[in-house]
Amino acid sequence: MQGRFYDIYQETLSQWKAVVASSVGGMLEWYDFVLYGYLAPIIAAHFFPSSKPFLAQLATFGVFAAGFISRPLGGLLLGHIGDRYGRKPVLWLSVVLMGGSTVGIGCLPDFAQAGILAPFLLVSLRTMQGLSIGGEFTGSTIYMAELASTKNRAYMASWPEFGCLCGFLAGSGIGTLLTALLTEPVMYEWGWRIPFWIGGGIAVFGVLIRQHLYETEAFLSIEKSGEVPILLAFRHYWKVLLQMMFLVMASNVSSMLVLIYFISTYAKHTSLAQSYWVSNIGLAITLIMTPLGCMLSDKIGRKPVLYMVSAGLLFGSFPLWWMLHQSNVVLTAAGMATFSVLFGIGLSVSTVTVIELLPTELRCSGVSVGYNLCLALFGGTTPVIAVYLVHSHNDIYAPVYYLAFASTLSWIAAWLVPEMNGKPLYTKQTFPTRQGRTDKTS
Repeated sequence: MQGRFYDIYQETLSQWKAVVASSVGGMLEWYDFVLYGYLAPIIAAHFFPSSKPFLAQLATFGVFAAGFISRPLGGLLLGHIGDRYGRKPVLWLSVVLMGGSTVGIGCLPDFAQAGILAPFLLVSLRTMQGLSIGGEFTGSTIYMAELASTKNRAYMASWPEFGCLCGFLAGSGIGTLLTALLTEPVMYEWGWRIPFWIGGGIAVFGVLIRQHLYETEAFLSIEKSGEVPILLAFRHYWKVLLQMMFLVMASNVSSMLVLIYFISTYAKHTSLAQSYWVSNIGLAITLIMTPLGCMLSDKIGRKPVLYMVSAGLLFGSFPLWWMLHQSNVVLTAAGMATFSVLFGIGLSVSTVTVIELLPTELRCSGVSVGYNLCLALFGGTTPVIAVYLVHSHNDIYAPVYYLAFASTLSWIAAWLVPEMNGKPLYTKQTFPTRQGRTDKTS
């Protein structure tokens, strides 16, 4: 009896080590991405000085988008490593790349010190971050999904997303703390560098804990073919890749629109401290809804949850956007909270759903490229598109039409994908073709 309890204890301990290890990479990466968005006005002043604030803001968010645009390339490279050499090497390499580039941004000279070299270096480091995150989030989520049972796969796979949101909250929390401790001139002069240096400590912890991970049985059991996994994915599963892109579109567009674009513009009309507190409300709710939404999808299925999120964003986007732009901070916070419930559930459930759509042999490559193409084309560019739409139409509601369009596509994608709740993950031998036969391509 004692030996049985010890085995259960060891298994539980091993699972939670995997949870922490899979979460820390996403935490670091989104900690930095959120810092960049929240510190956009300060970064614009240091690296893109301009007499026209619109152009400086556009350039700053353009660099933000560059980190997302490089994600598909990172997904291609790290996804290939994951399918060829294992999930574990991807998780270690991605956190090393992200940690180095995060510390590097905190050490950069600004435009006054280095001229045009300063924004060039900033773009280079943001691109390196994009490469690392292109394989990190999907790699860690796949790792947890392959470790989990069919009964709680969504819940276990939600922890990397939970880690990302912890990074969101940590980045926002650090920003709030620094604005409280430092004066605004000090924050603009050198205080903005401190959060990026803190990211180096998170990276060191991530490297140490990921050294003790073990490989998934799903990867160890596959027979590797001679073909490049991503070429197989594009050749035989291109429709699935398109479904992936549109499935995750609404949640990512809405989160980027609210947590990055809105907060940066809201900060211009209020104090930095108040904008951070509003964002923290949204982040805390999103954090809570991530595992809860996945637990719900483990009970009732992925598709009903995805229908709910897409419909909520489609029909609720206009009134919620109106609430965000009211002078009453209570209304603003309520709008932020409701948005956060929707995309908090959608981000996690849509991610585990796309993981379930491809066989093990090319899961890392296919999911990394399909997921990151969506973020490169639609997610990371959302702040830039929002700035352009508002400026060109002189209408603060213009970005909502873009969100409504994304929500419609996500609803259609949710209707098209199969329900995989409670079913084992696909292998190449069990993947169904359109005619209902099994796919035995190699």
